Amino acid sequence: MRVAVLSAMLAPMISASIAWADVPVVDDTNLGERKDRDEATTSIEDTDHGRYTIHTSVTCSMYRPGRRNDPVGAAEANPEISGLVRRVAREEGVDENQFLALVYQESRFNPCAKSVAGATGLAQLMPGTAAQLGVDENNIEQNLRGGARYYKQQLDRYGGNVSLALAAYNSGPGNVNRYGGIPPFKETQGYVASITRDWLPAFGGSDKSGIPLNFGGGETAYTGMRSSTLNAMGTTASTSDSLGNVASWYQQLGQLQTGTIQDSWDPNSPRPNAPRGASN
Repeated sequence: MRVAVLSAMLAPMISASIAWADVPVVDDTNLGERKDRDEATTSIEDTDHGRYTIHTSVTCSMYRPGRRNDPVGAAEANPEISGLVRRVAREEGVDENQFLALVYQESRFNPCAKSVAGATGLAQLMPGTAAQLGVDENNIEQNLRGGARYYKQQLDRYGGNVSLALAAYNSGPGNVNRYGGIPPFKETQGYVASITRDWLPAFGGSDKSGIPLNFGGGETAYTGMRSSTLNAMGTTASTSDSLGNVASWYQQLGQLQTGTIQDSWDPNSPRPNAPRGASN
């Protein structure tokens, strides 16, 4: 009898416990949306990487090597690049001829130049130096701006002495200060001599009419020409769906409104050997 009464009393409690137990629920709709977003993300990353590869290939293919030890010929063979070098020099407050000579020494006007140490681009910036200067070393124009700014810093540091500024650009101001002048490094000695003895006189005494002053106006002709080439190749059309997925996804997440998405790889987006001794 007692057992029967106890069972009768516990039955409602057991039923309530079962009724309120945590039961995992699978929301197929949410899982489906998440799967779609994950797949879209993978597709976007693949497309973005593909576009970056194409853009790099097109950029590099536009470079035209000049004759050996002929800085003016190299500049005239690459007017979009050398014109940009001149414009950046003016805008950053450094002598055009000096900066043309420096960039020629660093990269021979090859925007895809890369050193074994990891220095990149026309001015051969290291990632750390570029970060200190507030530029993206993989962006053609910002790479040049970083180089011009760093060179100007050295000119200011050494009272306008071009040789010391060049030595500091190559080996770092720490070494210039340590040795009280151009360091006795074979590379640095040759670097300064080549620029001051050979390249600078060539640019300073040459007819630069073949090198545009401000090629491309407000935008760089080099990146503009590359963009036109990419469009001709049809890459924009081939990636429109993926970029639409990016905008749609961000809008779903409420982070950005449609129309504000920019290509992350686009060097026009508001986003040297290094100064090898920048850390010295």
